[in-house]
Amino acid sequence: MKKLKLLFLFISLAALGQDNDSNVWSGFDTNGFSGVFYNRVTPVEGTTYLFDNWEQNAIVHKILKDKFLVRRVNLNLNKMTFDAKITESEDVLSFSFKGVDKVEINNRTFKNILYNKSNRLFEVFYTDDNIKFMKGFEVKLIKASKDPMVNRPFDKYVKTESYYLMNKKVLSKIKLKKKEIYKTLGLSNEDISKLNTFIKSTSISLKKEKDIIKLLTYLNSI
Repeated sequence: MKKLKLLFLFISLAALGQDNDSNVWSGFDTNGFSGVFYNRVTPVEGTTYLFDNWEQNAIVHKILKDKFLVRRVNLNLNKMTFDAKITESEDVLSFSFKGVDKVEINNRTFKNILYNKSNRLFEVFYTDDNIKFMKGFEVKLIKASKDPMVNRPFDKYVKTESYYLMNKKVLSKIKLKKKEIYKTLGLSNEDISKLNTFIKSTSISLKKEKDIIKLLTYLNSI
């Protein structure tokens, strides 16, 4: 009974994510002859979801510190929600991040953070009292082209990724370059000298996520 109540709670908090038929119906009436045009929407390639399938589960951590498990989930990069399939149909339950601190999927941590006045999904690689290192995700719809030379007969969703550093609550988009990372962190000459020595002694590369995590962990220790 408790599980049943929990399911009803989820349903009450979520809306069905399956869109209605988006094909366009339009009526006409000419000289007493009436009918309906059925304009099929151009097929769309790709997906707005981060993962290729629905095999993953999520541990949802609420701001109030309690947490719950959601099975068969995916992250919707268009709506900035985490969605769940509770049946074998194409219908999904779509959950907002309101009241949610973070979502853990396959040992990866995702947060919804305000950036440039819009909510964005980020994967958090590193966090301490002042600094966060993250990857941001976006999805854009590229419209089809009638030009045969373009070779784009269908609309297509294209996913992009970018790296971000948050320093004292200021979130900046960065490239994985030492000079840009140092500037965003606002380091002193003494800290820069120590980090350069650390990079040289460990042979880490600031083009790799795992090595930037090592660098930031060291920075937090000095």
